[in-house]
Amino acid sequence: MSNLIEETDRQQQRYWKRFLIAFFLLIVLLIVRYVFGTVLKEYELNSHPIGIVVLIISVALLVVMFVHIVKLNRLRARAAANPQLKEALIDNELTKLHLDQSWKAGFIGAAVTPFAFLLISSFHTINDPVLVAFATPIVGSAAFITTFFLKKNR
Repeated sequence: MSNLIEETDRQQQRYWKRFLIAFFLLIVLLIVRYVFGTVLKEYELNSHPIGIVVLIISVALLVVMFVHIVKLNRLRARAAANPQLKEALIDNELTKLHLDQSWKAGFIGAAVTPFAFLLISSFHTINDPVLVAFATPIVGSAAFITTFFLKKNR
């Protein structure tokens, strides 16, 4: 049973790692898209082939993220069905502590984001309130996921 627990834990860590890599690549692409599409308006990213490439890569990264979330949910369901896996991977105190700390980091990340945009707007005009509205939960989610992954792998 020990091998099953270790293999399931390793599999879970691989899925989290791939999800995080895709997530941060997507964030970088969205920043590139914003800079070229809004700040440097003369480039008109959407009308060039590079804009189409950025869009296709973004969609592919979203698909990769979705697939890994589904895999993580399946793995969690499988662990929840097995009492020993559930105790070792889901119900243990260290995992609960990591989740609590990760929720705090996610909340702080989401709470700080509007203030970061306020600071940025003092140097550069941000005309898109939707950007701030979408960025806030994304930053909160990124803080939660990254904190959990880093604490779990410590």
